[in-house]
Amino acid sequence: MSKPRHNWMRVYWRTYFQAAVMVIFALGTVAWGQQNGQYHGLQNGQPLQFRSFTHVRALPPREFRTNDLITVNIDYRSTTLSEGDMQRRKQAGITAVLADWIRLRGADLKPATQADGDPTINGTLNSQYRATSDAESTEAMRFSMAARIVEVRPNGLLVIHGKRTIQNNGDTWTQVISGIVRPEDVLPNNSVRSEDIFDLYIHKSEEGDVPAGYRPGMITRFLDFVNPF
Repeated sequence: MSKPRHNWMRVYWRTYFQAAVMVIFALGTVAWGQQNGQYHGLQNGQPLQFRSFTHVRALPPREFRTNDLITVNIDYRSTTLSEGDMQRRKQAGITAVLADWIRLRGADLKPATQADGDPTINGTLNSQYRATSDAESTEAMRFSMAARIVEVRPNGLLVIHGKRTIQNNGDTWTQVISGIVRPEDVLPNNSVRSEDIFDLYIHKSEEGDVPAGYRPGMITRFLDFVNPF
């Protein structure tokens, strides 16, 4: 009869040990949570709030000020395809007869007799015009540059402006960008994408011997403007 009692005592002590371990673990978890900010409200008498152990506190919103720098990543691509076809036809006919004429006799105007009959004009005009045009344009622009915050508007929007000039052996490359950025669109690495910039303005210009090599001359530009053919 002593054997069942021994089994009952074993179950009792096992349950007691498990309960003690759970209580110690719970107290240790609360202490650790108070120290690391996982539990809130215990010191102020507020309801207990628990956060996951893997919880990572969100960083406060970054505050931007005038003259801060932001890296702008420009990645612009555009493809345009246009086709046009026009056809015009015009046909006209004319028939005219000169039935009466006049002649000057002294100071008076008198009817003139048509000795060879009434002159007659008869003609036909046929006109045909047809034009066909195809245009395909592909543009791509990709670069990165720093821009300065020139204004922080009352609603938090950032007005940026940047300019970069590169000179090499008499050649000059100039790049200018400007636009409006929302603070939440600025990435953690302090950069912003071009598609997130409102009222984006990009200007690129080249001057020097290299651009002059492929730039059309004055006469070619004039003929393109006049377009006689």
